[in-house]
Amino acid sequence: RAAVLRRFDAVLAAIEDGVLLDEHMALQTDRLVLLPERGGTIDFIGDFSTMRADWRDLGRIQRAVLNISLGPLPPRCRVTESSLYKILNISSLPSTLLRRVCQIYRKDYCCLDLPIPLKC
Repeated sequence: RAAVLRRFDAVLAAIEDGVLLDEHMALQTDRLVLLPERGGTIDFIGDFSTMRADWRDLGRIQRAVLNISLGPLPPRCRVTESSLYKILNISSLPSTLLRRVCQIYRKDYCCLDLPIPLKC
């Protein structure tokens, strides 16, 4: 547990310092705001908790707009151990780390209408 929390702390520090530029950990709001500047548009935003239904909806949009098929939902390429979720869970995360997560992703909570954890 201590080693995982130290690593998570280091990842948060790298994000805060602008050193870690990982698209999976970046603010999604910032990506959406930059789209018009880059000539892009947003037609769909999915949610991992409803991935199968969202994939079907996205497939319908692709067929209607572009006349292409997405095909079946790709299989998961990585499975995270359940023990990691027990450590990096909002209910068991130390308050200092949780506040940093809330601060880093505050725009996403706000602009994407995500539920703000009570501990924030």
